[in-house]
Amino acid sequence: MGYFANGTEADLYCERWCSRCVHHLPKHGCPAMLAHSLWNYDECTNDGSILHKMIPMEGIRNGECFAFVPREAE
Repeated sequence: MGYFANGTEADLYCERWCSRCVHHLPKHGCPAMLAHSLWNYDECTNDGSILHKMIPMEGIRNGECFAFVPREAE
């Protein structure tokens, strides 16, 4: 499951993925990141947690969010 060691790491992930995604809502942000921020510590040892599928780990890095759909060029 995606793991963010600190707020800066989460912000960098959001800049890379969430800010370019159609699911990132201006008022509410990214639903997948919200779920991770609310339940990350409770779910990190739960192998069956949906969070493991939402933002998978790729080695030691956080992978692409399962819901990522790039916005079309404006």
